[in-house]
Amino acid sequence: MPKEDRYLVDNWGELAARYGHKYWGIGGHRDNYPQVITSKYPIE
Repeated sequence: MPKEDRYLVDNWGELAARYGHKYWGIGGHRDNYPQVITSKYPIE
């Protein structure tokens, strides 16, 4: 899929903000999908 069609590649922070989450982090990729965690509290 072309990068311009993959909306969330660079916009995870925007998605997290919709839920009131100020913090987010990307882990490894599993089955070609990134593992992303969002949180209202700092992620340690």
